[in-house]
Amino acid sequence: MGFRLTKLHFTNGFHGTLETKRATTKIGVEEGELRPYDLLQGSIAGCYYKTFLEILDKRDITIGAAELEVKGVNRREAPTTLETVDITLTLLEYPQDQVKHLRRAADLAAKYCSIYQTVSHVATITHTLVLANEE
Repeated sequence: MGFRLTKLHFTNGFHGTLETKRATTKIGVEEGELRPYDLLQGSIAGCYYKTFLEILDKRDITIGAAELEVKGVNRREAPTTLETVDITLTLLEYPQDQVKHLRRAADLAAKYCSIYQTVSHVATITHTLVLANEE
């Protein structure tokens, strides 16, 4: 696998942009800017969800809308790394005859998501799959 290049540009203290070949976002501590832990938690959830979809694709299972929520708690002592991370994946549209496979895919996504696994070396991570309108 090739390398990934990410550039950060700062002006006036901690106000800047994070730039990749594909996108740019504001980072900082003000309204409209993402903080470092916002980016980290978004990365964990994004990787987890992408891995989940790849597993479903291998089983020819298609889902519709989904939402993810990530709650992270930092340690109080320095270094204040993440202590716990809780990921909730809510499927709003899904094939109801595939619930068993959806639950299995959620567990496998945690096992194979590289960012999830990286962060799990410093934090306890849990994941929950919620199926909207489950019968």
